[in-house]
Amino acid sequence: MQSTEFRLDQVDFLDVEFESAKKLYGYDLIFLNGGYPFYLLHFLKKSGADHILKDISRTGVPIFGLSAGSIVMGPSIEYL
Repeated sequence: MQSTEFRLDQVDFLDVEFESAKKLYGYDLIFLNGGYPFYLLHFLKKSGADHILKDISRTGVPIFGLSAGSIVMGPSIEYL
């Protein structure tokens, strides 16, 4: 099994509630943090970040999520 190593020279924070989701296009790796999944999903959709993340994922940029960040990347949050 081949392992992948990520070297992070810089970490930036983007809050799509207050900043343009289009900034997501400038990142080489995206990590969605945890929190309240309904709140996170609301602002991902309101800002258009949900569509941007789908677009970015097609380019091969790694997108990771933790807790709510991983839940909102799934096909549905209906089970919550």
